[in-house]
Amino acid sequence: MTDITIVIPALNAASTLAAQLTALRNQRTDTPFEVIVVDNGSTDNTAGLASSFNGHALSVKVVTETRRGTNFARNTGIGAATGEIVLLCDADDEVHDGWVAALCTSIDDNHWSAGPLDYVGLNSEQTRLIWGAPDRSTYHPTEPYIDNTSSCNCGFTKQMWSTIGGFSSALSGVGGDDNEFFQRAHAAGYRLQWAPEAVVKYRLRPGVRGMTRQRYRQGRAQTRLQKLPGGAHLRGTMQPSQTLGRMFKLILASPLYLWSAKRRFEWLGAASRHVGRLAGWWQNREWEPPTDLGE
Repeated sequence: MTDITIVIPALNAASTLAAQLTALRNQRTDTPFEVIVVDNGSTDNTAGLASSFNGHALSVKVVTETRRGTNFARNTGIGAATGEIVLLCDADDEVHDGWVAALCTSIDDNHWSAGPLDYVGLNSEQTRLIWGAPDRSTYHPTEPYIDNTSSCNCGFTKQMWSTIGGFSSALSGVGGDDNEFFQRAHAAGYRLQWAPEAVVKYRLRPGVRGMTRQRYRQGRAQTRLQKLPGGAHLRGTMQPSQTLGRMFKLILASPLYLWSAKRRFEWLGAASRHVGRLAGWWQNREWEPPTDLGE
């Protein structure tokens, strides 16, 4: 049994996973840890590549989750973890060499931990411009609490995960699938401890199409999120009338966004999210959340 388990959901990640596993192998920590790569139905060599790292100064185990969805994969990986502390990262990012130590020092029975995302290391200037991404993300406490934890850079006790019922399978991939979990954790009395030294180089989807598609999916998923326990803080903020009103104002203000590429990309992202919310409202208008969030 190890003290720490790192869980990496992976779907067709053979082109990027080696860099992440290499970064984990190079961690500056004396505390032993295991890595669980959850193959979420890959059709490439994700599982074989992950297995090839086992034993080379790194303990790697591959488990399979055939139900497609990031939260299915997360729950399966965490369920297989032997560590009392669970850290999450993604297969297409790269953790800094002090990541494990920095996250773990901020985790205890009452706190989970999260760190900043570095948008410079794995993205071109054009990609960052399209997304409006800063050099590095920051943390700003809110009251009432609204979670902004990134599941590609966080950690918590396995007991916390079990106590609040795991990640919701009703959400997957984008649009608050991780924030719903941590919002429930906060409601249960757990608190976030920010770990500024736990940095992850985060990979944005390149191109305008990649950005607008993800913003659309985020908006669509947010309408389902607000029906779940962890999304209760969003109730009343995404009703069709309100979304239509925001979209109308955005259209009226569109001439103000034409004078710079940065502003045009900002307009496209906001419009895509609003359209996604309208589509999600229509698709989920009769949807009822599952009674068991983790199934």
